Amino acid sequence: LAGTLGFASEADRLAAAWHREHALAMASALFPLKVFLLLGAFFVAFLLFSLSIRLYNHASYAIVLPGEGEAVARYINRAGRMYGDGLRVFYMAFPVVAWLFDATMLLAATAGVLWIRWHLDTADLPRD
Repeated sequence: LAGTLGFASEADRLAAAWHREHALAMASALFPLKVFLLLGAFFVAFLLFSLSIRLYNHASYAIVLPGEGEAVARYINRAGRMYGDGLRVFYMAFPVVAWLFDATMLLAATAGVLWIRWHLDTADLPRD
């Protein structure tokens, strides 16, 4: 988050130079929205990752208690779901970074992330 805020102070000049060099029109009115979306994505990913760690910690305490096997399984399943959701939100920050430079790069990065996520989510797992 701090890196994104630091980048935001220079990104408008970098984006303007990028657009000037490649003879592209720049929508500077959308720049605050782009940075806000990038910060939001990183904040949500951080929140999901930290909640995942919290639930794994709860599971590590509950695992030694007698009769808490079902609760431990719920903690671990929920933590794994939050971790996976955090990764998905983090991956979707890449198209937002591409959007800082050009809308066509946004489309290309979105297609790339969706293609990679589709392959990762539908991959056959090895059998034990």
